[in-house]
Amino acid sequence: MDTVTKIFIGHEAKAAGADPVTVEQYKSAVALQEGNRQLMVENSEPVILSLCEIFKCSPEKLETVLKSSGFVGGLVCHSLGVFTAVKSIRESRREREAQQPPKA
Repeated sequence: MDTVTKIFIGHEAKAAGADPVTVEQYKSAVALQEGNRQLMVENSEPVILSLCEIFKCSPEKLETVLKSSGFVGGLVCHSLGVFTAVKSIRESRREREAQQPPKA
């Protein structure tokens, strides 16, 4: 998922006319950081307990949901970062295009 995100952001940045250094900066900005990954794992217990209540089962029977909920939480946080980067790239592109003289 992290690799696909960086490829997508790299493509968006190149399409917006970013130079190679800027492309790498955008890719670095959206990389899933270990600290964020660990934060999601460490704070998944309340989510799991809530899911146990919803599905009326014990945490032992919720192993698959545990993995999925950690993934979903991580995906949401990561997606916000990707969305922000894409928005920034597209705004830069519009600004660059607005500064170019009209084609005859």
